[in-house]
Amino acid sequence: MKKTKRARDPRGRHHHELIGLGLVSLGAFTAAVLWLGWDGGLVGEKLTAWLAAAAGDARLALPLVLLAVGGLMVGRSGLVDVAPFRTGLVLVCFGLMTALGGERGGAIGRALDAVFQRLLGGTGTVVLAAFALVAGSVLVTGASLGAILRHSARVARDTALAARRSVAAARPAPALAPAPARGPEPRRPPVDGEKAFPDVVLERPESPVQPRLV
Repeated sequence: MKKTKRARDPRGRHHHELIGLGLVSLGAFTAAVLWLGWDGGLVGEKLTAWLAAAAGDARLALPLVLLAVGGLMVGRSGLVDVAPFRTGLVLVCFGLMTALGGERGGAIGRALDAVFQRLLGGTGTVVLAAFALVAGSVLVTGASLGAILRHSARVARDTALAARRSVAAARPAPALAPAPARGPEPRRPPVDGEKAFPDVVLERPESPVQPRLV
């Protein structure tokens, strides 16, 4: 019962929204310092140096993460209380640092690389990082991996069908074979009129003239 009251308490929602606004502001500040090279004062200078030493190249993804999480906390404050969302964030960060490794992952990347290179080797470390990134993304977004795969297969099938139709429409129509030339028609023999129409052609004998009686 206490749990239900706490979940419905608007003060908790406002608390999440305020934290979200703070994360959005911090994300905008770090983006201006890390991405655009703007002057961040003493705080920006120290923050840049610390992030470069601790996270290496992964520091460039920090503003995007802060903006995304802060925006979600403002727009969907209840999502932060969901365990899969928090687990997904941890997995995404873990997978990113593991993928960057010791060369570009700073102190955290070197520590993870030293552990997993010894346990799993190079191939196993790459597989682990890829799994963590995919699983974390699925948990954060709440998407279904099966639905994504089915949608991708459907899109690929529709694209292939449209491409086949376009190729078929672009092909020139096969040329029709020319009609064989007709030779000169055979001349028919002249019609014998006497044989064909004897009643018309043959002269009839004139009937004798009857004398007229006076």
